[in-house]
Amino acid sequence: MIEKIGKVIINRDLLNPKFEEYKIRNDSVEMTQISLEKEVLEQYNTSNRSDYLSSKMNVFINSLSYNQGNFYYFSVDGELLQLKLIRDEFEAETVFKLNNKKRLFSPSIHFVGNQKLVSDGADTLILFDDSWKEIKRFQLDHIRTPKFIYSALMFENSFIVVFGSLKTIRKDDKDHMTCSVRICTINNETDEVVNREILANDFPVAFQVLTPEYGVAIMDSRFKDYLELPPEPVIEPYYTWSQDPESIDVQFDLDKLKTKYDADKVKILVDRITIDDKTFIFAGKIDAGSSRWTYDLNSVNFTIFKLNQGFWFDLFSNDYNGVHMISAEEEQFNEELVQGLNRYTASDNEYISSHLSTHYDEDLADRDEFVDYYCNLYNLKESAPSQEINLSTRKIMNVSFDEQSKIMKVNFQRDVDAIGVTISPTTDFQLDCKHQYTFHALAYVYLSKRDTRFTFVSEDAKFFYLIDSKGYVFIYECSGKMNKSTQMIAEIKEMPLGAVLIRHILYVLTKNSLIQIKIK
Repeated sequence: MIEKIGKVIINRDLLNPKFEEYKIRNDSVEMTQISLEKEVLEQYNTSNRSDYLSSKMNVFINSLSYNQGNFYYFSVDGELLQLKLIRDEFEAETVFKLNNKKRLFSPSIHFVGNQKLVSDGADTLILFDDSWKEIKRFQLDHIRTPKFIYSALMFENSFIVVFGSLKTIRKDDKDHMTCSVRICTINNETDEVVNREILANDFPVAFQVLTPEYGVAIMDSRFKDYLELPPEPVIEPYYTWSQDPESIDVQFDLDKLKTKYDADKVKILVDRITIDDKTFIFAGKIDAGSSRWTYDLNSVNFTIFKLNQGFWFDLFSNDYNGVHMISAEEEQFNEELVQGLNRYTASDNEYISSHLSTHYDEDLADRDEFVDYYCNLYNLKESAPSQEINLSTRKIMNVSFDEQSKIMKVNFQRDVDAIGVTISPTTDFQLDCKHQYTFHALAYVYLSKRDTRFTFVSEDAKFFYLIDSKGYVFIYECSGKMNKSTQMIAEIKEMPLGAVLIRHILYVLTKNSLIQIKIK
């Protein structure tokens, strides 16, 4: 059956576009549902988490897929699920589970030889052997901010890990989430951990370490330009604090607070201070039953007694002299912040489509503008790139990296086309960018106004697969000729949590099933 369900642009004049009806084949797709053991996924609750992080940033998506031989790995809601392919059938097993699932990022896995490095979504790396027996743990740094791993490399007796550490900066009286990219060297024999910052206030789409000296990153120039700030003014401390083995004493100077914020009223709660419309959140949880509060005209004194070992280690963050400030409109997203930063900056600014939201620009194809996405080569001892390649594109859809060949594959949208390039280092360590394929007039730009979850391209570049957040699967067959291609569609009833393309068969992981999709 051929069904006409949409329109697609057929010329390159975006100011005066012409459309024709686009034909979809849905009788050419065969779907098979493989039921998983219920207990494997029974605690994956996605009903309240429709806003997933954008799949254009591999490292931020809550469901990552990896492969090693016949093993495929998906990270979903605090658990790392291993699927083993045996004659087109899968066996499922949970190989890693967070003790506390309220982390900002799900665990991710990085293969280094026969060993596996797993990040816990916070500040710890866990080394496993080939049979998933834990060998040791490494602390990335002492600053307890949410972290995610871009890439990892084993070199001689050391692990080299590039990770991002989230932080908040102020602009236009609003808080914006940004990222400090750091490189961490871990001596596998002495367990010594040394890390340093490579990029400040930047949010690479991907950052792959190639050698101990070089790395390659996909950068979004809009993000850095928008967040480039003048030096922060020196803020006079408005509290003093001290600690002993049993307690912490903190004293706030209310005169300074009122002068700084011109506030008529300061409200003290067990875990935050509200001054006018600004809320200051303490990084650690304060138990009201274990706190003592005293007041006088000029200060507020309180003591927090020790609840357990290391309780106050990061009671106060480094921002704003010890407390993290969020704006009033962001307060309503506090629960989402804990669960995954789904909408933290979704309403910050129309110009910068937030990296931490799934906002989809429905009018994107109608605006004749490009975004400067750069592919940068970095000497890891320097913060400035040694080489830049401007991809001049609208949207990065997918970035992947082949460890053996050291080739990065990038799918991106230009005009209404999908472009595929490979990026690899030369012998003299320059980046070589090669065009691999173009899918002309990609119809999903008009047919699917939803969030893109996963994109794949077959090895022969004949088929382009796109899965959106509502479960629609678009399979675009490229004939090599303009407007002569056919698009096929399948519909999955549940939220896609992960996906992997094996040859020409697409496997999509949902809450309780693995859906096998192939072309007849």
